[in-house]
Amino acid sequence: MAEIFKPTKLLWDDYIEYLIMAINNSKFNKRAEIKPMSTPKGPEDSHLTSRALHQRLAAEIAKGIAEELGLNANYIYIGMLMHDAGHPFSAHEGEVIFNIIGRLYNTGYFHHNAKGVEVILSEDICNKAIDRIPDIESNPELRKKLEDEFYCFLDVVISHDGEATKKDMKKQATKYSSMKEAVLTKLRLSNSFNDYKFIAQDIEGGLGKFADVLAYLPTDIQDGFRLGIINTFDDEYLEVFGAMFSEKEDLTSEEKINYAKSILREIKREKLRELKSDMKTPENQRILKYVDEIIKEAQNQGLSIDTLTDEEYDKLGEIIELKIKAIEEETELHNDEDKQMLSSDMDKLREFLDDMINISTDVVEDITSRMQRYFINDIIENSQRTGKIEFSKKAEDLFYDLKRLNYKHIVQYTKWDYQSYGQPEAAKELIDICKDGLIKSGLIRDKFYDSSVKKYITDQDALRYMKTEIREESEYQTYKQKIKTPRRLKRSQRFIEPNPTKRHKLELISSVYDYARKQGENFAIKYLNVFNAIPQTVKENVECALEDRINSNDFLYDFQSDTNNQLRKKMIEKYGSIEEARKKKQEFIEELIREEREKMEEKVAIQLSIDYISGMTDRSFNDLAIKTGFMTLEQVREAERGQKPSETVLGNLQELTQGSDQDGQDSPR
Repeated sequence: MAEIFKPTKLLWDDYIEYLIMAINNSKFNKRAEIKPMSTPKGPEDSHLTSRALHQRLAAEIAKGIAEELGLNANYIYIGMLMHDAGHPFSAHEGEVIFNIIGRLYNTGYFHHNAKGVEVILSEDICNKAIDRIPDIESNPELRKKLEDEFYCFLDVVISHDGEATKKDMKKQATKYSSMKEAVLTKLRLSNSFNDYKFIAQDIEGGLGKFADVLAYLPTDIQDGFRLGIINTFDDEYLEVFGAMFSEKEDLTSEEKINYAKSILREIKREKLRELKSDMKTPENQRILKYVDEIIKEAQNQGLSIDTLTDEEYDKLGEIIELKIKAIEEETELHNDEDKQMLSSDMDKLREFLDDMINISTDVVEDITSRMQRYFINDIIENSQRTGKIEFSKKAEDLFYDLKRLNYKHIVQYTKWDYQSYGQPEAAKELIDICKDGLIKSGLIRDKFYDSSVKKYITDQDALRYMKTEIREESEYQTYKQKIKTPRRLKRSQRFIEPNPTKRHKLELISSVYDYARKQGENFAIKYLNVFNAIPQTVKENVECALEDRINSNDFLYDFQSDTNNQLRKKMIEKYGSIEEARKKKQEFIEELIREEREKMEEKVAIQLSIDYISGMTDRSFNDLAIKTGFMTLEQVREAERGQKPSETVLGNLQELTQGSDQDGQDSPR
């Protein structure tokens, strides 16, 4: 076969194992092991898909497709291993929480694909990998080339957003003079202008959007069954599966559903054959007879072991125990050995029935695996045929149908109560604490007047606002001493705070201080992005205030309402009425932009605090929020999942349902 696609050649291909080692040892990868996909894990949810597993699955899928198409498989594999590095806690809801906080504080927008680039740069993954290369010290030219090439992987991260519409997926990439310029421009557009749906620069990067969704479509379904959010495939799912697996193109809806049911029955029969193969011995025939009698009795009482709710599972358990009691009463027992043999058989009966019930899990995993393989095969075959990375028309429609069904039936019901009523408020309070600490410690002052940071600020207007209030140096030093972590001080120098709540707050500030202190070029990038975001966020906030509109009813309603009221009060004081303020809207916006830019010390401190807090896992954030008094243990322990549908996911569901090419709410993935 003639070569259809030309692979991108990278120097990194010869050093890929060093990158994998650096990624595996990264802090973001370790956090991802306990970060969730669609829902934070509860105490008994260890079996749910983690963010780290998702990244590995997406990387393997992308690598496999690239290999089949003759593309650079290492390229997309590395990019997808890191693609969710910037995902915050609270799954879908986390991005919205920090987006609201950043917008209302005029520091910018939060999107995990862009945040991932910042996290990877902050952890210096590139140089940690390069430093592992033997004799690299004697080859500075190689180091420079590898550093430049590393932006190829970052482009995968910032461009991977799988929540793109059909129209978004077909866009052409914008041309840039270098990959670094492409990534940093996309970073600025996302953080400063809320423009976050990008197209990758290279053909390998284009696989990211497909691999991301192909990795989470099956695991979302599997997790939905594991959580009991769904316990059977309804006709909508069955119709999609029927259309997917049938070779006929003109089936009616009913025929597609029936075809899918026949596939599920065949999968189940095969699983049962495998299960019963261990029970074929003559001495087990009696147990199989009892199993059939129990199943028949369950069916008479309206139960199907394929689709048991928790309540029905308990009812089936009662049927099983009644049957066992009857068997024990009618069985003649002559000695203790007979009793032990009967008890052993009854345990075998219980375990066999339990295995039969769990066959439904195997069926779900089998059908979702087939579904994933269908899409992978289609994109490979269709791309080879057309010379473009794309599905066939049929597969594309089914791809979006399944995304819609997962949102509709599963993902929107995965939110815990505390994600709406505890975490958002706690996040804001903790960010405020961190912000105050960064300012009081003088860290922002130090960065603003650090020539090694300022050299990256080429915008003269931005440089003009890089200033802070004049404060007594002793104030900074006293506060720094207060937040110094114990491991860096002699016992006699340690500050001991007797109040546990205050101590936890100081420890948090100390951690944020350490995080922010290590920022160099990244600090400059954040500063510029915040500076550039202010006109956009001010305009949005003013328009919300004029209309007295809340952009997201899901979170931080009081904070949004207070911001509206403060701006409305300011407009009335200046112009006499809201009607007059509407006429002077642009004048007011420009004045407010100047005022906000005069507060760049505070704005950057807020942004650094958002970056640190958002990087926590759900477990560590909840623990911190409880210790600092902004959440209670009862909020987490007594929380229920799925009581309130997610507004975030509903926004994406509406977009998919309407087939709109307009952006929905913020990307949850």
